[in-house]
Amino acid sequence: MSNFGYRVLGFGSGGRTVGPFVSATGGNTTITDGNFKIHVYTGDGTLAIANEGTADGSNSVEYFVIAGGGPGGGKYRGAGAGGGGWRSNYPSPATGGLPVIFTSYPVQVGAGGGSSPSPRYSASTPSIFSTITSTRGGTHGQPGGSGGGNNGNGSGAGTGNAGGFSPPEGNPGGNSTGGCSPGAGGGGGANSAGSNGSPGFTTPAGAGGNGSGIATSFFGPSAPSYGTPGPSGSSRYFSGGGGGGTYSPGSPGSGGYGGGGTTSNPSPSNSGGGGGGGNTGAGCCSPGLGGSGFVAIRYKFQ
Repeated sequence: MSNFGYRVLGFGSGGRTVGPFVSATGGNTTITDGNFKIHVYTGDGTLAIANEGTADGSNSVEYFVIAGGGPGGGKYRGAGAGGGGWRSNYPSPATGGLPVIFTSYPVQVGAGGGSSPSPRYSASTPSIFSTITSTRGGTHGQPGGSGGGNNGNGSGAGTGNAGGFSPPEGNPGGNSTGGCSPGAGGGGGANSAGSNGSPGFTTPAGAGGNGSGIATSFFGPSAPSYGTPGPSGSSRYFSGGGGGGTYSPGSPGSGGYGGGGTTSNPSPSNSGGGGGGGNTGAGCCSPGLGGSGFVAIRYKFQ
């Protein structure tokens, strides 16, 4: 039986349809924008492909996959954490994106760092869709999607793009100036590296690197405002780095746009932002929690 170019297969097909366009179910929210559907995941789920489409219509998807941001360092001058890995193939041709087949794809949305069992040392987790993995944000000198900053303990700042992807998924964290310098480095962001910490007590610690934006056209004009604002009103930003902490009377580094945290203020949920470092002015050993990840899948359905 056919209906608008689709044919429903018979016994044993499991409800599979055959037609020129991709069709699927899944996600916490599904948005329709003209000829496109967007499946948004703010938690784990699946994308069930009912029809894989053809080259004459659409047979692939565009993805936006953001990992969880790392937790800020938990010492007096705790380092800012790196934002979660930022990966997308938008915009791409309807038949030039990530191919899909008739199956159910698990979707993992990464947890922000520090939620359990301890805010100081609980790492964030990656986000995954199909063959696409975004690396968790680094913390306290660790590598990650974007690397964690350094607080002067000699380990150095964490490198970014730990997955070795092209284009890169993130940037390195900033260093401390070493020794007993008060200001820790900021965490790296998807768009820029974290800034180095300050050498004096009256200057701010290292700022977190800025996150990257995805055009609001990915979601369509009727979609909720995901991510955070940034320099362009036509984009939403994710995976900012957390600001470094310092000793009083110095001030903590600012978080990068895209959810980067400052001191003990948690990064926004589903932003992939890195947590801010602990700061004596905001309470010793109270680092900020990293923001959880985010996944969205877009395709032409008619």
